[in-house]
Amino acid sequence: MFDAKTTDMYRGFNLRINLNMLDLPRNKSNQDCLNSGNIIFDSNKAKFKEGLDSYVLPNGSLDGKKIKESWFPQVKADIFLSHSHGNIIEAKFLAGWLKEVFNVTTFIDSSVWGYANKLLEDIDDEYSRNSRRELEYKDIIYSSSHVHMMLATALSKMIDNTECLIFLNTPQSIKSYDKVDKTESPWIFYELAITEFIRKKSKAAHRPSDRLFSRTLQLLVENLKIEQEAHLGELMLLNTTELNQWKTRWNPREEYSLDSLYKIKPLKSNMING
Repeated sequence: MFDAKTTDMYRGFNLRINLNMLDLPRNKSNQDCLNSGNIIFDSNKAKFKEGLDSYVLPNGSLDGKKIKESWFPQVKADIFLSHSHGNIIEAKFLAGWLKEVFNVTTFIDSSVWGYANKLLEDIDDEYSRNSRRELEYKDIIYSSSHVHMMLATALSKMIDNTECLIFLNTPQSIKSYDKVDKTESPWIFYELAITEFIRKKSKAAHRPSDRLFSRTLQLLVENLKIEQEAHLGELMLLNTTELNQWKTRWNPREEYSLDSLYKIKPLKSNMING
């Protein structure tokens, strides 16, 4: 009988990796993996419209729904990859490696939140300046709140819709003081915090049956830094050796690629939802 307690659920991993030690796919180079990652990143990027005129409603307001659909689109992906802006090359390489080895699709978070500043600049240039073309503080706060809430909503939906979240844990993303992990990135803080509250779903809920075995926040003053506690408790540690084991052990004729990873990193009893 089917037992929900023994079923692998939605999973999250805290990845500490040495990319130089990662086994490459057969007949592929580092550049091949990076090229593949660049293609994935570009496909994730917002298909936004030039100018704001197309979002204006008859009453003069901007249509938030249309803005969100254009600037923060939902894409189909198996893995949500959370990373520091300083590790964009590593994130692209890892996404390419995962695609080349396991044919899984990765959503790279910066492909979306990286555009928040551009949207804010456009809105503020049009709506947040006074008659002297000076930016009004209260208008900037209002526009920032709307844009960041739209972005946060989009990121939450993407995390919820992907089967697996991988956090790229590097010195650029995490600093530790007295055994407490901290991050200066508001988006890493948000994405990690969401893992504590987001609903856990079975693998089957993420996968159509026919594919089971198939193949910005730089608005702040530049020198201002705010540290938030990084919530890593819901993410299982994952390292380079285990990624290489995943590559070696996976048999594409017998199981879906992520199931092979879950066998290498089985759920602890206190992490299983009843």
